[in-house]
Amino acid sequence: MSLHQGALYGWRNLAQNTLAAVLAVVLSVSGFVAWWMRRPAGSLGVPAAPEASLGAGVIVLVIGLGILLPLVGASLIVALVLDWLIFRRLGWFQGRPAT
Repeated sequence: MSLHQGALYGWRNLAQNTLAAVLAVVLSVSGFVAWWMRRPAGSLGVPAAPEASLGAGVIVLVIGLGILLPLVGASLIVALVLDWLIFRRLGWFQGRPAT
């Protein structure tokens, strides 16, 4: 615990932890910038979703996990609502902007 708080080796440990945090921020920002510059104009650059259906076993498993782990169920509901109400209307996952 003292390693993560920067108290184990004095200023060297604090400097190492600060460097790690700064590098994590730089990695996150540079990754976003690289994606933004390389994406096709007018779209997110996401490939079209394949046409696939879920089997009965997968549906039962998802419902069971949603009941046993309520946060999993809540996050799945949020993902479905976003998919149905926002993403499909905007056409983001069909590889073209909405018209």
